[in-house]
Parts: sequence; C-alpha cells; structure tokens
Amino acid sequence: DYVLESQDQHQVLRSSFDQLLQHDKLPLHQRLVYYCWPHTLGPIKLTTTAQSPKGAGLGGSSCLAVAILQAIIKARQELGQQDPRFDSKQQWVTILKDIEAQVIQSPTGSQDYWGGIYGGLNII
Repeated sequence: DYVLESQDQHQVLRSSFDQLLQHDKLPLHQRLVYYCWPHTLGPIKLTTTAQSPKGAGLGGSSCLAVAILQAIIKARQELGQQDPRFDSKQQWVTILKDIEAQVIQSPTGSQDYWGGIYGGLNII
C-alpha cells in the first residue's frame, strides 16, 4: 500500500495506487504521488509536517508541494528513474500549479512556488 501522512493535519491515508485519487484526506499529497511517482516504482511512504496554518494564505501549500515534489525527484534519482518533466524549475512550477489548481479547483499563480524552490527573498 501507498502510505501518505500529514503529521500536522493528523491524517494518514493507506491506499493502492488505483484507488489513490478516490479519497479526499490529503488531496495535494495524493495528486503529487499519483502524477509524479509511477506505479511501476511500487508503493511509497510519504510523511510531511508543516507549521504554516492551513488556509492562512501564506503560500504554505505551495511550499509543501515543492517539498513533496523535491522528495519524489530525489527518490526517483536514487532509483535511476529520472523523468524529463522535472528537468527545469520552470517545469516544476507548471506541474505544481496544475496539481494545486485541481486541489483547490481554482487557477493559481506561480509566485508562491518560486519562494519554495529558491527560498529567501525573491523579486518576481
């Protein structure tokens, strides 16, 4: 089983790959794993914790999405399973915007992702 856990939200989802999107416990985690971790690599356990309040408008979900994607990319690299979709940071932002827009059912901007990718002060 795939195990997705958000410690700050006190949520754990155990699911097969085929059923991953049939739940709504951790939609951001679920979609990132579904679209970025192919089932051929087998199950994955993903645990996150965040300190920014959910829904506070601080860009926390965008930074969390960046962190999850970076973890997936690193794990894939360690398995020798690089994906050309992740070759540039601009591609990351495009993927993350699309996935987060599905989760919140509204278009998203790109500014919050750049802060998560590069950290520090960013002039966009």
